[in-house]
Amino acid sequence: GGGLHNFMDAFFKSQLHITAIELDPGIVSIANEHFGLSESEMSLNVIVGDGLHVKSFATNSEDDENSTSSLNLRFQPSSISLIVIDVDSKDTSVGMSCPPISFISESYLENLKGLLIADGGMLVINVSARDPEKLHEVQRNVYQVFSPRSVFISSDCDNHANDKGGRAASSEALNVVVFAVLNTNCPNAA
Repeated sequence: GGGLHNFMDAFFKSQLHITAIELDPGIVSIANEHFGLSESEMSLNVIVGDGLHVKSFATNSEDDENSTSSLNLRFQPSSISLIVIDVDSKDTSVGMSCPPISFISESYLENLKGLLIADGGMLVINVSARDPEKLHEVQRNVYQVFSPRSVFISSDCDNHANDKGGRAASSEALNVVVFAVLNTNCPNAA
């Protein structure tokens, strides 16, 4: 809703260039009116669109050629330092309210990995699952795309959030933040 940008802008003193993608134009209006979100700032670009259509300029499909909105969601390969997925799902039947399942598919995660800078690019996913199997599905998919040694899972239930494989150690840890980093200088990360 605008709060994260305001925090990052205050903390980093406008040294960042942030592109936010929001599906609902009403949410952008609420963020502007009630949270002080300002697109006139040089550091912020808000795109109204579907985050699932984020692609690299190197990726091409016939559907994209016919859609001007898809062109706004194209980025240079290896050009983004940080990608944050904090998306609510309206489908409560799947056992995970954040993010929707499509945002944790291996193909989508591979696409995002290709956009991250090679040394230090980070993907952050906010996960709220009521079904432990859904949390494990998120973990499996992230591990398939990123090296398990480059993934850290922060839990809200205890200080011992990760077992030796990087998985959430407690079955109660259903609200987590998943961090996956690319680092070519780190011997533990692939």
